[in-house]
Amino acid sequence: MVYTRARFERRAAVVLLTAACATFALADWLPEVRLTDNPSNVSTLGSGSRSICAAGDVVNVVWKDDRAGNDDIYAIRSVDGGATWLAEQPLTSDEEVSQHAAIACDGNLVVVVWEDYRDTNPEIYYKVSHDGGASWGQDSRLTVDEASSANPCVAVWGQTIHVVWQDSRDGGPELVYYARSDNAGGSWTPAMRMDPRDNGSWTASVAVWDTMVHIVWNGFDESSTYPAVYHVSSFDRGNTWDPVKRLSDANSTQLFPMVSAWGSQVHAVWQDSRNNTRIYHRRSDDGGRNWNEETIVSAGEFFMTIPSLAVVGQNVHVAFHDSRNGNGDIYYQRSTDGGNTWYNEDYQLTTNEEDQAFVSVAAAGTAVHAVWTDARHLTDLEVYYRRDPSGSWLQDSPGHGRPALALHPNPFVGMTQVPGRENECFVAFDLAGNRVGRYTGAGIGADLGPGVYFLRNTTGTVEARMVKMR
Repeated sequence: MVYTRARFERRAAVVLLTAACATFALADWLPEVRLTDNPSNVSTLGSGSRSICAAGDVVNVVWKDDRAGNDDIYAIRSVDGGATWLAEQPLTSDEEVSQHAAIACDGNLVVVVWEDYRDTNPEIYYKVSHDGGASWGQDSRLTVDEASSANPCVAVWGQTIHVVWQDSRDGGPELVYYARSDNAGGSWTPAMRMDPRDNGSWTASVAVWDTMVHIVWNGFDESSTYPAVYHVSSFDRGNTWDPVKRLSDANSTQLFPMVSAWGSQVHAVWQDSRNNTRIYHRRSDDGGRNWNEETIVSAGEFFMTIPSLAVVGQNVHVAFHDSRNGNGDIYYQRSTDGGNTWYNEDYQLTTNEEDQAFVSVAAAGTAVHAVWTDARHLTDLEVYYRRDPSGSWLQDSPGHGRPALALHPNPFVGMTQVPGRENECFVAFDLAGNRVGRYTGAGIGADLGPGVYFLRNTTGTVEARMVKMR
């Protein structure tokens, strides 16, 4: 089937006309693909981090695998949007445990972080690929402390890497820490404590959009005996931070938060014990300084846990673990209006009688990708994958209703400029919505091939259609 721009826009119009009775008849999830096949136990990662990332048609997946007798980190990738998969690669081969691997990518830069026991106590290690996961650099140690450093999460923008984890270096309960590399892992800023309280914080998730960095985590405050979700934002790449905010004042147990960003919009999801344990969502339109009302993501009324989140424009994708059928299945929900409304029916991604868990979702262009840990083979656990090539509709793709930028020249041959805004930063997208470059207004598009593109400022409020000639 050919997925054209016109087809997606027609589908979006149908949804707007039939919102009152929306179902998942339009979901185009393709059949499951088994990514691992060996007599060992594997595990993808839940709890705020991702086991999958996508940049255009390149998709990378990581997991923990005990085939060598202890836990190591393995990776596999696709270069055709998940249609076929290349051979898996071991990323670690140390005799000690390596676990809790998380992945992020931007263009050809792919970064994996994990928790490693080769130094006796758990430390955070990382590994970098500069060619989309085809080859990898050496294992590198990020944390150097006698205390425990665990459960990392990573986000990437350009050559800048942001990592968060939970750390016990302060002598009390574990607390969330953060570090940044501005040169693709060559060097790092000193570790920075993010939670000013001493009550404990864990399960941190990080997202980035240009210079804006967002972190959410679980923690306690002085007024509650239940764990809640907290958020903090930086508007200068993590140099300074706004005050910490609690995202929900409900007197409930809130666990496994995750954050994602698109322009100035920030999205957070979490598992909440209200209403028989459901998945909740909240959005900010100004970089995390103010937040809209909470919405319930999941349509069912059963025990739903450990959500994973991906965002492309106004398309918000959430997958989660669900026990409504007596075993653990993976379900999926989607919003096409930035999380204001959700479908009235959850889509079931897995249908076998055994348990599935630890789902991760990623989105790039129009495609949505999901991986999870699957127990259907009884004697071992395996990694499975599904994709929806049309999961992100194009009603929010470049070219839809934003004030125009003035480019000169346009069309252009070598590069173009934004007169009067030479020092501002801009992001270029192709027609499928994939980010293809980041520029200042003084010189745009020199590295792009001939074609039609859209240019936005980093907050996504103004844009221009630009044409590069041969």
